[in-house]
Amino acid sequence: GVITVSDNNNLDHETTGSYTLTIVASDATSADLETVTITVTDANDNTPAFSNGDSASASVDENSQTVGTYAATDADSSADLTYSIVDDSDGAGNSVDHDLFSVDADTGALTFSSAPNYEAPGCGANNNANSCVVIVQVTDGANTDTITITATVENVAIAITSNSATIAESAADDSAVLTMASTGDSADNNG
Repeated sequence: GVITVSDNNNLDHETTGSYTLTIVASDATSADLETVTITVTDANDNTPAFSNGDSASASVDENSQTVGTYAATDADSSADLTYSIVDDSDGAGNSVDHDLFSVDADTGALTFSSAPNYEAPGCGANNNANSCVVIVQVTDGANTDTITITATVENVAIAITSNSATIAESAADDSAVLTMASTGDSADNNG
């Protein structure tokens, strides 16, 4: 005999990966039993979903490129997820700052392409804000999901990192006593 599918809506690899059937063949004098296992192969029928939902926010210190990692999951065991930034070439304004960011196609790690400077805002439609909006997309090759991320650039106060020195009492005029260094405010520390 032939085993057929009576309702393919019930076939779902993620719910039931296999079915075990016992087949009985008999005639008037004898019977034989055979156990058959039917494996349901996985199809790319589920949509990936971002763990953070459809929106997220992040605070990023100026002079730092790291925003965060926005990972997604997919119930399909064979899913190969790829991350990308949604381009705003249609002018809809939803991902207006897309050109300021990069995303790792394999992990969803989002970074500024160049470290932002709080004193020189570059976000928003007029490039005059410190709150940037970017849309990241994930696809499994057939289905997609998106997340809108608002990254706010935070001001970092200047901090002096060298603050003591010694000098010999016999030092000559114009001898260097101390070289000061600072961190914070601007990438070249001249802020």
